[in-house]
Amino acid sequence: MKLLKYILIVSIAAGLSFGCQQAGLSDYSSPEGTYKTYLEQAKTLRVVADHRYYRRATRCFTEENRKWFEQNYDSIFCNKEPGVYNNLYKTKKYAYVFGRSVVPAGPSPENKDYSVNREAEDLAIITVSGYKEEIILKKVEDSWKITGLFGVKKSLKK
Repeated sequence: MKLLKYILIVSIAAGLSFGCQQAGLSDYSSPEGTYKTYLEQAKTLRVVADHRYYRRATRCFTEENRKWFEQNYDSIFCNKEPGVYNNLYKTKKYAYVFGRSVVPAGPSPENKDYSVNREAEDLAIITVSGYKEEIILKKVEDSWKITGLFGVKKSLKK
């Protein structure tokens, strides 16, 4: 009986683990992992204001950037269709603005041609073919984070 319970528990754990891996939800353990995670979330955010993809995408950025975005999202220029935007709750508005301002300012989610250069133990630079800016990542505890919102923050200061 104990063996049967053990087998059941192991198979459930394996199934859950497999499900999470299948979804490819997130990997922030390396500059490449963070960048790939961002690209996967950005694909959806370009077309759908989904708070789950927004949360995963913003985890790719530093906490400072996420907080700045959430404090300033309503001031960021993008096509905020009144009939749609005004009816969204706050987190959906974050996703909506992020998908229409930060994602277009960044590299194309379809462009998988990039290179990673480790500048130091806690600093990396990603260069994307056809994208004029370098993407700087820094290590924050055990995760790699993108240090910027692809120029959106700078554009609001002007």
